[in-house]
Amino acid sequence: MYGSPPIKSLEKHKWNIRIVRAKINSEKIELETSYEKSNEI
Repeated sequence: MYGSPPIKSLEKHKWNIRIVRAKINSEKIELETSYEKSNEI
């Protein structure tokens, strides 16, 4: 599909950024919770 409208690729790009941010956020949360747990011991 060559020559697809640029709007669609832009939307795809936005979603990719959202997915990456969500992954980073979930990793941060996991790190924070594991850090808190290690402090409890």
